[in-house]
Amino acid sequence: MSDATPARPQFGEYASVEEQQRRRGSGVQHPDATIQPAQPALPEPTPYERAPYERRGVTPAGPNKAAASTGGASPAAVSPVDRLVTLGLLAYGLVNVIMTVLAYRDFSAVMNDAWRMLGVEGSFTNYGQGRLWSTVASAVLIVGWTLTAYLSVRRLRIPKHAWWVPLVGAVVTTILASLALAVAIMGDPSFQAHLAGLSAAAAG
Repeated sequence: MSDATPARPQFGEYASVEEQQRRRGSGVQHPDATIQPAQPALPEPTPYERAPYERRGVTPAGPNKAAASTGGASPAAVSPVDRLVTLGLLAYGLVNVIMTVLAYRDFSAVMNDAWRMLGVEGSFTNYGQGRLWSTVASAVLIVGWTLTAYLSVRRLRIPKHAWWVPLVGAVVTTILASLALAVAIMGDPSFQAHLAGLSAAAAG
């Protein structure tokens, strides 16, 4: 039988970590109490996910930019004056297109009035080309106004300034319609005789 006695425990051997730190005068907390689990990093949006935003001219904020994006400035809205002017020009253009298309149904009468104003002797007799090219001009006016209205409303919704779109659309549409009518006008015998008289007077 052995008479050896078990060794006495050292100071603080069976004390917990917190008790050891308190006895040592340390204010450090247990490491497990301060360590926070790491947050998993979320993936950036894929090109497929960004496509709907890019079509609207908006850049989607990734998960790491969400906090910063909330403080960003929103796009400037279109002023009420810009919107009023744009819609007013579109309304005026629509009325003008409707009245012109109705007048072109009797293109010969329109040209006879123009002949009197220009001092052209005779009357418009190029009926076949007059009906054809007046129909083409009417289609150009209708399509031109429709496309102009679509582009104007689209810019207002973005929002961007759109007051200049009806003006540009009216100029381009009028030029194209005038070119179509010029084919019928230049083929009219009375107008050709008028041009010949002007050339003879200028030469003499």
